[in-house]
Amino acid sequence: MAQLNNQNFSFHLTDWNCLYRFLVRVSYLEIYNEEVRDLLSKNQNVHLEIKERPDVGVYVKDLSTYVVNNAEDMERIMTMGNKNSKVLPFIFTLNMVTINFDRNYQDLWVLPK
Repeated sequence: MAQLNNQNFSFHLTDWNCLYRFLVRVSYLEIYNEEVRDLLSKNQNVHLEIKERPDVGVYVKDLSTYVVNNAEDMERIMTMGNKNSKVLPFIFTLNMVTINFDRNYQDLWVLPK
């Protein structure tokens, strides 16, 4: 099963001119017998669809995501998903958006769009 510690979740990026903030979202899914299940969903009988769009690429429609603030949040979500997993392998996805501020907290840019 997946495990995480605080050393893996360290985002301390500052420099003289800029501050960085992060929005970290996670999702957890399982693919078995050509069926995709959201391991974080309350209804484990729902099978999701894999889709593709030119602007987004490949994605899983209606896959739940959770915002995490630290390693403990991620560990809690992994544990919840592990309880719903029937087989291996599973896919735990972390999506991070970076916001760059100047020292006056003016938004300079956001990645990815």
